[in-house]
Amino acid sequence: MAERVRVTVGPRGLLEVEFSGFCGEDCLEEERQLRARLEQMGLSMRVTRRTMKDEEQIAAETDRSGSHGRVPVDY
Repeated sequence: MAERVRVTVGPRGLLEVEFSGFCGEDCLEEERQLRARLEQMGLSMRVTRRTMKDEEQIAAETDRSGSHGRVPVDY
């Protein structure tokens, strides 16, 4: 599976962001880049809850174990 960032905007403007297909802490770097892009547009994002996926979930999403291959993600 390719790396993917899914953003859902709730009725009160709350964002739910899911990072899929990332290995290790690559998702945290993608979160940082998303936050920076939002700030460039005058928006701010505050993390209220973060749930890290376990090794099994990551392996199922990436179809690889331990590989740190990168796939470009468009915002």
